[in-house]
Amino acid sequence: MKKFILSGLIAFGMLASQCQVLLNEIQTNGDDIVEIKNHGDMMVDISSYRLCSWPTYTTVGNMTVISGSTNLMPGALVVLSGHDMGDNDDELGLYIDNSWTNPASMLDYVEWGSTGHTRSSVAQSAGIWANGDFTEAAPMGTTLAWDGDGNSSANWTVGAEPSFGQENPNGGGGCEGVLGCIDPTACNYDSTADCDDGSCTVDDACGVCGGAGTVAGCTDTTACNYNSLADCDDGSCTVDDACGVCGGAGTVAGCTDTTACNYDSLADCDDGSCTVDDACGVCGGAGTIAGCTDSAACNYDSTADCDDGSCVLPDGCTDSTACNYDSSATCDDGTCLFPGDECDDGDPNSLGDVYLEDCSCSGVVGIEEEVKTTITIYPNPTEGLIQIQTIENVLGVQIYDLAGRLAFESKNKTFNISSLPVGIYTLRIRTENGFAITRVSKI
Repeated sequence: MKKFILSGLIAFGMLASQCQVLLNEIQTNGDDIVEIKNHGDMMVDISSYRLCSWPTYTTVGNMTVISGSTNLMPGALVVLSGHDMGDNDDELGLYIDNSWTNPASMLDYVEWGSTGHTRSSVAQSAGIWANGDFTEAAPMGTTLAWDGDGNSSANWTVGAEPSFGQENPNGGGGCEGVLGCIDPTACNYDSTADCDDGSCTVDDACGVCGGAGTVAGCTDTTACNYNSLADCDDGSCTVDDACGVCGGAGTVAGCTDTTACNYDSLADCDDGSCTVDDACGVCGGAGTIAGCTDSAACNYDSTADCDDGSCVLPDGCTDSTACNYDSSATCDDGTCLFPGDECDDGDPNSLGDVYLEDCSCSGVVGIEEEVKTTITIYPNPTEGLIQIQTIENVLGVQIYDLAGRLAFESKNKTFNISSLPVGIYTLRIRTENGFAITRVSKI
């Protein structure tokens, strides 16, 4: 095996760990890449270590880390670029410092294409390389890979398929035990592993170990919370509930406000439908002024914009002086009939047809006089006093009851019939130019 150099008992642990940091795989044709492995049981910071391919010298901390870390955990690999090496004929030494000719500072060494390179003698003095030994150069696109079992060229596989960041297929590590991730901070940490195989990784943005996601979110385009920027699904996809709330728990939509007129006791999510009664008590109505909106009603309200059911429609005669007065009526329908009002009783031989107290129509029969003048009497109805207004001289007035009996006489234009019973009477008024017949109601 490669020789692990110990320099006494002082700082034994640190020195032992340093001495177990070794070259593992090299690519010289194409990209110049170097892989280093920690075969010890302690973490080693190799950022101050040096690589030498004389006359080229490079500090590890100044190189580009392709994978791994220069804080090299036990069993871990670090892959580096940025150190120039000859494609077909060169050497590579790994040092703990810049004491280039000091064998105690050299940790590992390999040369290819020929022997006798500048630092070959230092490696021989360190006991990690043999005089005259060298490997063949690796063809383009392949590597030199150490098999983990010695210090000679025979322990380097020439033309190996690159396996940077992983254990070499032919061994390449010298670790005896279970391979796996031994970094306890990694998401794929393997507590049973003895040797790190370079597989350690971390969770991506969506918590997938080793995943490539950088923006977590819902990637289902049918979900209500779809995130077009997300490149990994974090399991948050959801749908609208019954009330249209994204991710809500509602199953029955409705109004959940107990003070609303359309409150729904079955609803478990509010759909924004809650409303109140309008001025007319209509749930969700637009009325602001309540009243009767039927123009035919006695209490029609032209300012009302909603009907409150209060309309009172015409239902009879409401005038108590009418002969057809209806005490149960609340809205007059224009049908009122008054004693003394003209009517037609259907008898062509009767004169002065008027409504009687019982609303029957009747005229005077047997008084055949031609009306030759026009008169007006007032008041009518009357409680007794009657005045006759005419330009003619009144020669006489005869008053008959409805049976045709003479009830009263007068020769004046003004007279009083208060002594007569209440009823309808016919007046026969004689003037110089003839007779006039009219009716009067005594109340």
